[in-house]
Amino acid sequence: MLLNRMLISLVFLMLLCVVPNSAHAQDAEAMAGLSTLGLTTTLIGLAGVGIYASSKGNGDRRAAAAIYYLRQNSLQVRQDLCLGRGPVFNQLAVELRVSRAKRAVFARSLRKGRAKLLALADPIRLTPKRALRFFSIVRKLALSGAVVRT
Repeated sequence: MLLNRMLISLVFLMLLCVVPNSAHAQDAEAMAGLSTLGLTTTLIGLAGVGIYASSKGNGDRRAAAAIYYLRQNSLQVRQDLCLGRGPVFNQLAVELRVSRAKRAVFARSLRKGRAKLLALADPIRLTPKRALRFFSIVRKLALSGAVVRT
């Protein structure tokens, strides 16, 4: 219930910030800025949903949030896992409190385990158990090697 309200509030806030201002935008640069703002807000919100899904709580809600996040961001998750960088990677690092100095270690850990993570995040074979396992592995990789800030 809380997750649903949070998602609805996030989408509503994004629409309030982007849509009314887009009618007043005179040029392409202003529209590009508004689009970037909307994309950034969405990614931050979805990363929060992903981290919420990996935290302790109601299993059904966690699984639903994890599946939703992985399906909505399947292409970006795959790209970021393969490259070791990108918007999803950055948001996961921030949410998991990975220090900037240790992000390279975190990126190498994700790339090393990417075959398993990519298989778990495959949108065609995605199940609640696989989605929760994906975030569990990502969290363990962040915690391994003292990557997390204290």
